[in-house]
Amino acid sequence: MDTKRFAFLFVMLIAISFSACTREDNPSTAKVADKIQQSSWRVANFVDTGVNETVNYDGFVLTFKEDLTVTAIKGTDTINGTYTVSVDDDDDEDETELTLNFNAPAPWNELNDEWDISNNMRNGLEMDDMTGDDADDDDMHILEIEEID
Repeated sequence: MDTKRFAFLFVMLIAISFSACTREDNPSTAKVADKIQQSSWRVANFVDTGVNETVNYDGFVLTFKEDLTVTAIKGTDTINGTYTVSVDDDDDEDETELTLNFNAPAPWNELNDEWDISNNMRNGLEMDDMTGDDADDDDMHILEIEEID
C-alpha cells in the first residue's frame, strides 16, 4: 500500500472514531460533585470586594454530603446549609458552578452565592463571582476551598 493511500485511510479512521464518540452534557458537574463529597474541606481564601475575610472561617471543616447538604463544624459550632453543582447557562461559557446556601447569619451568609468554578485543582477549587456588570475588582468575590488531608 502506498504512503498516500495509507495516510488517507488513517485520517478517515480517526475521523470515524471521533464521530462515533458520545459526550456527556457536562461531565465536569459530576466530577466536581464527586470530588467535594469524597473529602473534607476548609476555606483557604475568601475575598469579598477586595477585603480578605478568610479569618472568619478559620478552623471550620466543611463536609459536602450526597443529599446536597453541607455542614461546617468547628468544635461545638455547627453551621448547616445546602449546595448544588450545576452548569451556569446564563452566558455563552457554560461554566460549572457551585451554589452555596448556609442557613446562618454573617459571616456564613456571605458565602451564599452561585460560584463559578474557575480552577479545578488537584486538592481544591478556585471560584469567583461578579456582583456588578463590569470586571471591576471591587465587585469581585473570590472563594477557594482546599482539601484537608
